[in-house]
Amino acid sequence: MWKWIKPYWNQLMGEQESAGIQHCTPYHSADENPLHSPQYRHVAHSKELIPNLKNDHQELFNIYSEIFNVIESQPLETIHPILQRLKARFDLHFTQENNALYVYLKQHFADQPARLDLIQQHQKEMYEMSLTINKFIRTWQDQHIDEFNLLEFSQEYKFIGQIIMQQMTREENHLYVLYPPYLT
Repeated sequence: MWKWIKPYWNQLMGEQESAGIQHCTPYHSADENPLHSPQYRHVAHSKELIPNLKNDHQELFNIYSEIFNVIESQPLETIHPILQRLKARFDLHFTQENNALYVYLKQHFADQPARLDLIQQHQKEMYEMSLTINKFIRTWQDQHIDEFNLLEFSQEYKFIGQIIMQQMTREENHLYVLYPPYLT
């Protein structure tokens, strides 16, 4: 599937296609594309962003905990809808962090390479975590969870929880503190 999408993705992203395919675009480089100009990448400061992201962390933890309550008390068929809620909430949080927090921090610290490296490292970790979570949910969403595979599900779910908690702790302790609480 990727082979036929790649030329169009490259065109959309303003990259040159090495296969020599002619694209019907008026832009010959990303620099000419107005969607790649800094004015379209600017994110304004929001004093509600960090409290909202921390609230998301609490909601994600609550949803995560809800599945453990189901594992202990059964009925197991309620796990799938909760997994869907976890995925939807996580995807929303991931999108908000990527499109608001990381973009803002990168523009705010554009002249500080050490801070930019830290921000990019956190963003990379967040992306890798999202891949792991989505893979886990895809795997288990289509499987019937019963007493035969409950132990396997529980162990994987605990691992996912550890990843989520570690990432949330790192973000709140090292990344969110970089976001200025107010602008003077």
